[in-house]
Amino acid sequence: MEDDKTIEEIFKDVTDSNKLQYLKEKLGQVKKDKNGVSNTYPSLKFAKYLEHKDNYLNLSNKLNSLKEKVENGEIDAMTEMSISGATHIKKTENALKLWVAIGYKNEVERIISENTK
Repeated sequence: MEDDKTIEEIFKDVTDSNKLQYLKEKLGQVKKDKNGVSNTYPSLKFAKYLEHKDNYLNLSNKLNSLKEKVENGEIDAMTEMSISGATHIKKTENALKLWVAIGYKNEVERIISENTK
């Protein structure tokens, strides 16, 4: 999971040091490693965001892969979709709802988008 990475590792595409500093302040917490070196890791809120994002993306990718296999006429995928398709769809929808409700999706993405433009 990404919450064991530093903020710099997560936002490796952000090259503006002011933007990165803002993200560190808003989404990070400073921790010292066993050698006493301070690094900024995801805050508890951002860790929840990452956890729910990972869960949603995993379920969404599985569902999309299954749909693609169905479109390609794979018999096993068609069988799975007819038996479990509604369950896959519901799990993916629920994961998105949880990401929004308790994963701070909108709040974190607002912080990221307003400072990475």
